[in-house]
Amino acid sequence: MPARNLIGLVYNSRLPDAAGLAKALVKSLGIEERAWISTAGSVGEMSDRFESTGLIAVIGGDGTILRTV
Repeated sequence: MPARNLIGLVYNSRLPDAAGLAKALVKSLGIEERAWISTAGSVGEMSDRFESTGLIAVIGGDGTILRTV
């Protein structure tokens, strides 16, 4: 079983500030080496990282989580 040390951040690309917020969050937490960021629509392209991901945070509050799952 692989170590689950990655953190994913998924955001809604239709929200103008969401991408910047995701990048700022990664930087402020100092997790640049352990994080990946994706739009909700493109999260499937990150599937090669899912096994190593222990946490996925969704930025939006607008139903983005429902589209991600």
